[in-house]
Amino acid sequence: MLTDLQLPAGARIAPAFTLKIKNKVLEQSVTDRIISLTVNDKSGFAADDLTLKFDDADGQLQMPARGTLLHLHIGWSKQALYDCGYFIVDTVTHQGSPDIVIITARSADFRGTFETKRSQSYDDYTLGAIVRILSARNNLSLPVIAPELDNIKIPHIDQTDENDGYFLTRLAQNFGAQATVKNGAIIFFKPYSARSASGQALPWKTLVRSDGDEHVFKVIDQKAFSGVIAQSYDVKAAATSSVALKRIPPANSTSQKQHPAATKAAGTASSETAPPLKSYTAGSGANVLKLQKIYPDEASARRAADSAFNQIQADSASFSIRLAMGRADLSAQTPLNVQGFKHVIDDQRWIIDSVEHSLNEKGFTTKLNLKIYVADITYQSSISQP
Repeated sequence: MLTDLQLPAGARIAPAFTLKIKNKVLEQSVTDRIISLTVNDKSGFAADDLTLKFDDADGQLQMPARGTLLHLHIGWSKQALYDCGYFIVDTVTHQGSPDIVIITARSADFRGTFETKRSQSYDDYTLGAIVRILSARNNLSLPVIAPELDNIKIPHIDQTDENDGYFLTRLAQNFGAQATVKNGAIIFFKPYSARSASGQALPWKTLVRSDGDEHVFKVIDQKAFSGVIAQSYDVKAAATSSVALKRIPPANSTSQKQHPAATKAAGTASSETAPPLKSYTAGSGANVLKLQKIYPDEASARRAADSAFNQIQADSASFSIRLAMGRADLSAQTPLNVQGFKHVIDDQRWIIDSVEHSLNEKGFTTKLNLKIYVADITYQSSISQP
């Protein structure tokens, strides 16, 4: 039921996909019943999801059992298809008339041990070691953990009447990371940095206005904090100290996009250093967010301040665009440049926060939700004692 598109040059192109059920390619008779197919690729801990809508007017379609494993590739005919990963059937709905079957599948099964509440203390572990414990406990493959996060030492942390999913999310928030589960493995990484969980730089992509048919740009002024302060208390020294991160006002530069990255903190050397772009997080010198929690040491306070600072910068502006011709090669965390919009949009570099790929009778479209690439925003750090 997915139709061909007529291109200006006269060539015909059609959305294409392959769907395997338990490693067996879906039969053509079943493929022909598909009315629509939607994939949501997300950055956060919420599982990616796949929704399939089938025509069952003749009542002959066999409904799959919950827990069935699906493997999806999508793209365009006569081109290589992109692997969207594995999905586990979560919900099956039959409705009518006309009779249709709707299948929802997710990239991870959170119905089992992930939802079991437990209490446990972790003493003298690294962050990576705790993530690996959670992974093994939930029968997942070996996790992929960003190198800069793996060896962070955690003297003590409690999991108190929390399920593993919530505890994993809290760990990520405490250390400026994001956690997700894809293809049966926990991915624990630094968000909005244009790097994979293994630390490799992701290739930049470019979109032009003619690629899309709808877009929305938004500046969120109430989130325009210019800095973050986090406090720590040293029990042995009986002393309180504060770590303050304040954004450095950006220099006027139009050459930034020639560079793959910018320095993260003032005074930190980098072979990829470049002058920062214009920033939407203007705020004021006094517009500083003070975290309420008191941290056990300076390192923890610094990580918390860094995490909050990056999230503020990433959330201070958003840009969404729907591409008339779907791009299966675009996924969450891909870094993007855009061209042909207002200068304030083109001058900013972006990170894909979430992607929705849709295949239906109208063709194949992709909707992108973007956040700011935080490595372009520099800050200075200071420590003070009251």
